[in-house]
Amino acid sequence: MINFFAGSFLIWLPKIAYFVFPVLGAAFYIWRNSLKIDLKKWILFLSSGFILYRVLEAALKTGLQRYLWSLDSFTKIWTETGYWLDYSYRRFWLNLLVSLFIAFIFFLILKFLRKYKDRFFEDGEVELGFFTALLLGWPKFLFFAPMVFFSVVVISLARQIIYKKIYTTLGYPFLLATLITLIFGDEVLALFNLGVFKI
Repeated sequence: MINFFAGSFLIWLPKIAYFVFPVLGAAFYIWRNSLKIDLKKWILFLSSGFILYRVLEAALKTGLQRYLWSLDSFTKIWTETGYWLDYSYRRFWLNLLVSLFIAFIFFLILKFLRKYKDRFFEDGEVELGFFTALLLGWPKFLFFAPMVFFSVVVISLARQIIYKKIYTTLGYPFLLATLITLIFGDEVLALFNLGVFKI
């Protein structure tokens, strides 16, 4: 059982999570009118679910790390000192906390922007921005943020050419930027040596 949790489970769990959560978020947004849902409520529900997943994953890794170290006479001493807690905090919890902080700051910026530039948003899109920032986390947010502006330009041009509409809100740019970041984020961070920001 331990081998399962320490091996296949921890390999496939993130892959499943980082497929299911983005797909659900995109589906709720794209079909919000057809489904007649309260987008804000459902996106916040998804955000809470993703936070719970990250917490449970970090807790599982923390417990497994302690268990595995306790099996060896040399590493067992690390479980009896503060080193185990410090190691677990830096490896499993710090990125979660920083990602939550970045997503919350982004949420506040979006709230401020909506207050003064309401035409950029429809209901639930501020929460969608929070969810996408939370989903991508740190340091992928460094790539995601400029991709949002790029996506706004691309989608605005497409809407203007196809539908003759001048303005676009931030919902679809958030989704496009998220997709681009999930596919290319790691490679771009490595290309520009931004991997040093990884926690």
